[in-house]
Amino acid sequence: MDIRSVFEKIAKEYPEAKKQTLKNHPLAKFIRSEVPKSFKNDLGYIISKYKVLVAKHAGNWSRVAWIVLLDPRVSETATRGYYPVYSFFENGKKIMLSLGQGYRDIKSEYKNEADDILISRGIILKNKAGDFKKFGFKNVHGTKITLKSDKEREVWVKSCAFGKIYDVKNLPSNNELINDAKNILNIYENIIQRGGTSELIENIDPEEVEIIKDLSGSEKKALKKHREHEKYYIKTDPKFIKSLKKKFDYTCQACNLKFEKIYGKYNDKLDYVEAHHIVPKSEILKKIDLNEELGRDEKDFAILCANCHRMIHKYGCPSLEEFKEKIQVDYKNFLKNK
Repeated sequence: MDIRSVFEKIAKEYPEAKKQTLKNHPLAKFIRSEVPKSFKNDLGYIISKYKVLVAKHAGNWSRVAWIVLLDPRVSETATRGYYPVYSFFENGKKIMLSLGQGYRDIKSEYKNEADDILISRGIILKNKAGDFKKFGFKNVHGTKITLKSDKEREVWVKSCAFGKIYDVKNLPSNNELINDAKNILNIYENIIQRGGTSELIENIDPEEVEIIKDLSGSEKKALKKHREHEKYYIKTDPKFIKSLKKKFDYTCQACNLKFEKIYGKYNDKLDYVEAHHIVPKSEILKKIDLNEELGRDEKDFAILCANCHRMIHKYGCPSLEEFKEKIQVDYKNFLKNK
């Protein structure tokens, strides 16, 4: 079942289902099992690094149904952090896609100050989101998702950075819903890179500033995307990266440097060689336009020493073979025969 069909079913059946016993209810089972499947099927690898969470009914139905797309770097639970979320209006007539925040943990921690904190964080997220209006998103602060007054949810809506509201009777096509999901996930990623709800502007990488200063506009754009994905893969899949280093014998594939040969015995657990994501600049720019992830198979990586890794970035991420041609032959042969 595609995302659109899932949305229609939940919006149509949830208001009546809430009047019935929750235990073993078919709709509750459907939401828990089919929602994650539909997002995985329609978004594929794009959704692979996110958790698809649905309302956890602790003995009772949630007043409104919701679906959260959560990055584990931000939080492991919908009760805290920030994330894209689909909120189904209590009357079943509309669905709101927004960049929302977890409420419960903040309320528990900050008590009476929680509402102001959430709203101020929402402003920070909005300011870091860039031009979200070009994707059809807008401010949704005055939206009422419940039938009766609900102060908690009213504050929650005010804390949303931006959003988009769908009319259930005129839901967009499934392709449009998929595109909206891709767009908000792309904005979400950019916000994470810029520090999330922290008031500090994104962390500046001195090395990146040095590397990009001599690159053209398209090269800077491609390199930024490249480094974001490189850092993410290394952080989230360390076993995969470690296996690649071992496979290539902890040796730089560009210059042939092997630390053990040059510096004597050293602890290979320190992993001085580094993983570099190989992808042509043109392909990176294409994937940026399509809001697609870069590949993460063995063929998509090269193992490089720190010097070569820095320099391949400096050259704007050419192919490994192109980069190897820039290294002095005598130096490569010296290291190879060492």
